Amino acid sequence: MALAATASPAVQSEQEALYEIAERSLPGAGLGGYSLPTDLRFVVARAEGAGLISAEGRRYIDFVGGAGANILGANHPAVVAAVQAQAAKAIHVFGTLNDAAVRLSEKLVQSIPCAEKVIFTTTGSEATAYALRMARAFTGRDKVLKFEGAYHGNHDYAAFSQFPTAAATIRRPRPTAAACRALCKTPCWSPPTITWRPSSASSPPRRRIWPPSSSSRCSG
Repeated sequence: MALAATASPAVQSEQEALYEIAERSLPGAGLGGYSLPTDLRFVVARAEGAGLISAEGRRYIDFVGGAGANILGANHPAVVAAVQAQAAKAIHVFGTLNDAAVRLSEKLVQSIPCAEKVIFTTTGSEATAYALRMARAFTGRDKVLKFEGAYHGNHDYAAFSQFPTAAATIRRPRPTAAACRALCKTPCWSPPTITWRPSSASSPPRRRIWPPSSSSRCSG
């Protein structure tokens, strides 16, 4: 939602220049699979609290909040102070065990009842890929149940049957044929437990559930 008046021509030209660079440098002139139509797109220059300020000076309400990472709002003083303090110590040690990661892992295990141990990942796509890999290894099974319209990342198992399709200027990613064969899908508002019969008559029915994520793109 835009909350500011139309920007001046000079500021608009700056944003148009950024669009031109994005179109030359980024596929679809966007980040990942997220690319707005030309009549809706904008370039974020800074963020304050619950607002995003575009390069042309318009203020937008941030309903995404970094998918939860910015739950305190942008530029919260406590967060800024903590980031500055850590930056003075170390920013990136490329997977090497460090004191901050060890302390955070302990807090997570103590706070999450089902977490015996934790694995840190860079993206949600990486996290769901790890979860699927471990589930396949532990169970010895290959099929995955996915709700129609639920978003669980950009890898082949997850980038399938997402609805509605994002308004992008590039074609959506397609999963491999192998992933399609290993995937079962069901409407997003199905009963809480789904039962299906395996191909072998001697095997018992399998019960698995993968509920839609909080960012599900389901039709009501």
